[in-house]
Amino acid sequence: MKQIDPFSNTSYKFGFGFFETMRAIYEKIIFFDEHIARLNTSLKKFNLNKVDKEIIYQNILKEIKKKKFKDARIRITYSLQNDNSIITYEVQKFEHTFPDRAKISFSKIKLIHGDELR
Repeated sequence: MKQIDPFSNTSYKFGFGFFETMRAIYEKIIFFDEHIARLNTSLKKFNLNKVDKEIIYQNILKEIKKKKFKDARIRITYSLQNDNSIITYEVQKFEHTFPDRAKISFSKIKLIHGDELR
């Protein structure tokens, strides 16, 4: 993995980047294909090269196995650095962060599932 330079990385410097957050249970990444398809669709809208699904899958799986996680939270971040694409992976143990007594409310704004940039 490439070293991130906060002075030339677009995600750090300008807030320009793309990310997907997903979950893996027993080395099965939930909705992996859908997450990567959404990421690639977003990249295409900005005329950026799409990511290689298989390479990303293998890198994440290697990290999950190395850390011996049965339940993992995964974040893939795509950014540009010195005009080159850079993909970083964050694999952490999944922890429930939703409070036991949460209040649920509904928005009047309807989001369209699959709308990559909303």
